[in-house]
Amino acid sequence: MTRRLEGRTVLITGGNRGIGREASRRLAGEGARVLLVSRNEEVGQEVAREIRLMTGNQEVESIQGDLSSRESVRGLASRVRSRTEHLDVLLNNAAVVSGKRRVTPDGLELQFAVNHLAPFLLTRLLLPLLQAGAPSRVVTVSSRAHQGARMNWDYLQGEGRYRRSTAYAQSKLANILFTRELARRLESTGITALCMHPGVYATGILSDLVGPLGKVVNSFLPGPEAGGEFLAELAADPALTGVTGVYFNRNTPAEPSRAARDPEAAQRLWEISSQLAGLPVGIDTTPPPQ
Repeated sequence: MTRRLEGRTVLITGGNRGIGREASRRLAGEGARVLLVSRNEEVGQEVAREIRLMTGNQEVESIQGDLSSRESVRGLASRVRSRTEHLDVLLNNAAVVSGKRRVTPDGLELQFAVNHLAPFLLTRLLLPLLQAGAPSRVVTVSSRAHQGARMNWDYLQGEGRYRRSTAYAQSKLANILFTRELARRLESTGITALCMHPGVYATGILSDLVGPLGKVVNSFLPGPEAGGEFLAELAADPALTGVTGVYFNRNTPAEPSRAARDPEAAQRLWEISSQLAGLPVGIDTTPPPQ
C-alpha cells in the first residue's frame, strides 16, 4: 500500500464499525494521522489500538463523540480543535436507523439529527481547521436510498406517520443537498466537498433499515471491506483535489436524483439547518491562530 497521506490528518465519524472501521484502517495504512470518532469511548479506544497494531501507524487516536445533540457535537468539535491545528480530510460517515420515531434532547427526530444535522454542524464548526489544511476535503456518506425521496418541509422531523425507511431516505437526500450547497459556498477556498453511495454491504445500518429480516439479508451480502476502500479512496485520491459538489456511486461520479440537484432546496435546507444548529447562515473559514 502506498503512503499518500503522510503528514495528513483525517477525522472520521463512525470510524469504529462497518465501512468506517475499514476506511480508518486503510487511511492509517496510507500514513494518515487518523482521529476516529466513536460514541462509545471504550470501543473506540480498542478499535484504534487494533488499527495501530495492524498498520504499524501509531498516529491512530480515538475521540469520543455523540452526534445526537448539538451540545455533544460542539463538544466533539472542541476536542478535535484541542488535538490538531489543521484537518486535511473530514469524513462524515456515521449514521443511524431507528425503527420507531425517537427524539433527541434537542427535540429533533433521531435520523434527521444524526444523519444530517450532526455532519452539517460538525463541518461548519471545523471549517477553520479545514481551511488551515487546504487543499482539504469533506466527504459525506449518503446512499442510493435517496432516490425517490423528497424533502418534506412540513414534516422534517418525521411527525405524523413515521416510517424508518422514509426518514432514512430523506436524511440521505439531505446529505447530497448539503454537499452541493457546501461546495457552492466554499468555492475558491481550497476545500472540496464530495458525497458518495458506498455500496450495499452486510452492516448494522442495513440490518436496522430492513428490520426483522436484517440478519438474513446480511448473510447474502459481502462484508464492508469494499465500501471502506471506496470511502478511503475518496479521501486519499489526489486527482479529486478541486473536484467539488460531486456525488459518487462507489468510486464513480454519478448523477443523483432530480430532487438532489435542486439548488433552491439545497439553499432552503442550509438555512433551516443553520437555524436548527444555532449558526448564522453565512460561513466563516478563517483559520485558527497559529
